[in-house]
Amino acid sequence: MVHEVGDDMMIDHHRLDPLTMRSIVERVVVRDGQVRRIPHAVRMFTAPELRDWLHQAGFTDLSFRGEDGDALSTGHRRVIALATRA
Repeated sequence: MVHEVGDDMMIDHHRLDPLTMRSIVERVVVRDGQVRRIPHAVRMFTAPELRDWLHQAGFTDLSFRGEDGDALSTGHRRVIALATRA
């Protein structure tokens, strides 16, 4: 992803570590001719992990939806977990 404003820009280089389910990002910021590199990572939890944790916490009737409320699919960017706790 590249975002430009005038002569300034921000570039994000993403890669997925499938063993840890982390999105590893190197952000490169060019502002006033100066370059900064900022690394960060985001952990992405999978629906099976969330399901197991919710079950262990006493929740039942679990379902997962996307941000639009439809059944979760690979096209969704967000996960919404619906569950009941007795």
